[in-house]
Amino acid sequence: MTAYVNSQTIEGDASVLGVLANTGWQQGFRTQGTTASTLTLTVADNHVQEFTGATAGQAVKLPSSLTLRAGQRYDIYNFSTATVDIQDGAGTVLISMQANSVCKCLLRLVSGTAGTWALDPTFLGTLGSLLNYTLTSQTSFATTSNTDVVITSFTTTPVSGTYLVLVNINGSASTGSAVTQATIYNGGVANSDSLRTAKPGAATTAFFTCLQATIQFDGTKACDVRVNTSAGTYTVTNRNLTLFRLGA
Repeated sequence: MTAYVNSQTIEGDASVLGVLANTGWQQGFRTQGTTASTLTLTVADNHVQEFTGATAGQAVKLPSSLTLRAGQRYDIYNFSTATVDIQDGAGTVLISMQANSVCKCLLRLVSGTAGTWALDPTFLGTLGSLLNYTLTSQTSFATTSNTDVVITSFTTTPVSGTYLVLVNINGSASTGSAVTQATIYNGGVANSDSLRTAKPGAATTAFFTCLQATIQFDGTKACDVRVNTSAGTYTVTNRNLTLFRLGA
């Protein structure tokens, strides 16, 4: 059937449309430039919000769940060159949106001011493309540390989601007795499943290390790769870090 919500014609189930009309939910679009401030949404705001510009520090605070009904949704588009934080009604940051991305925020449960939200962040690009991150480098990185150190220029901060993380490292050790290790980190915390150990056996002989793990990232923490060596110098040369987003 056809119903009218805030002067807009909508096709759909009468009971659902009646709920939306009664809560004052606005189906519409608003665009604005980013500012170093927090935009606090209410039930009367348009459900699609777009941000453009380059100013950092923008945040969007979702309405109190007590003013909404479960199933209501807000779509936040970030076409700016800065990140945009999305907060629940209590002010807790749910996700830090990357540039050129959209996050669909669905209220799953009415519960206090914060509520429970389901988030679906996606990079905007070619239709049907897989969200992924890839870092490659041929610049040598060397360490003599026997504790983990971050490989330079080998860090990325993915949007929130579950990722398959794949790492390939080509390297060599200055002494054949060295034992080298490589590990994937999430927000400064080692992923123990990804730890790989290698012993080259001969000095300066090139060897290859492959790591993989399935990791949940929250949109604010960085993914990096760290290495150490028990003796001598461990030199990393060609390397590749790829993250494939599997789901929310």
